[in-house]
Parts: sequence; C-alpha cells; structure tokens
Amino acid sequence: MATYVATVAGATALLAALAMNEVESGRPGANIKGFGDSVWWAFSTVSTVGYGDRYPVTPAGRAIAAVLMIVGVSLFGVITASVAAYFVRHVKQAPGDATEQEMADRLERVEAMLSALVARDAAAAPPTEGRAGHGRPGGLNPDPAPRPRPHPPTPT
Repeated sequence: MATYVATVAGATALLAALAMNEVESGRPGANIKGFGDSVWWAFSTVSTVGYGDRYPVTPAGRAIAAVLMIVGVSLFGVITASVAAYFVRHVKQAPGDATEQEMADRLERVEAMLSALVARDAAAAPPTEGRAGHGRPGGLNPDPAPRPRPHPPTPT
C-alpha cells in the first residue's frame, strides 16, 4: 500500500511540475522560470517542506499547489499508518502475559470465590442488633431497624 501511494505521489509531483512549468513560466512576477524550478517546487511541496524559495503566483498555479499539498499530507498519513500497522502486526506478546480470555477466566474465579465467602459469612454469623457494620467483619451487616433521628430544634 505504501509503495502504491508513494508511486502515485511521485507521479503526481511530476505531473504537477509539468503543469506548473506550463502555467507559471514567463508570467509576470513568477519565480518558477523553468522545468528544473518546477520539479524542485513540486518535490519540496509534496514532501510538505515548502521552502518558500519557489511559489506559484497565478490562480492556476495555486490550484495545482493546493492539490499537491493534499497529496503530500496524504502520503505522510499513509506512511505513518503503515509503520504503525507494521508494529501492531509484529509486536509479540511477552512470555507470561495473560491473554484477554485468561484474564476474563481469572476474574470469573475471583468473583465466584468472593460470592462464596460472602455467603459463608452470612450463614455463619449470628444475627446482630444495632447499626450496619457492627458485629460482622467487613460491614456486611444490614441495619434491620433504622433508628429515628432526632429533629433539630425549631427556631422561635
């Protein structure tokens, strides 16, 4: 994919150089005066460097420049994505690292053990009176009868 995009970008740069030479050469105020200047401009533009030593002055030249800028940014986006995809494909799992399925299995076992401990604690402990958390470890005791709160004094 990256080779294809690089080939298309190179061909587009050469076509842009030819077109730029045609629309800019001999125009008043133009600083792209020949094919060599056009090629230099095209490759510095597609590489997103854009030194500024050569630039289009005609509307047609600026339109060509805009297309070539988009091609250059796209080219580097594809190259970056290709490098990232390479690393994603070739990064190997370190020995001892758990897979996602192994982690899910471990989590299920931990949840089952926790449920068994809570059930055992609830069955083994005698019922207690008072506020929640008193009388049972871990605060697992629900308050069977909440106590009424005293009302604050009313201002007179």
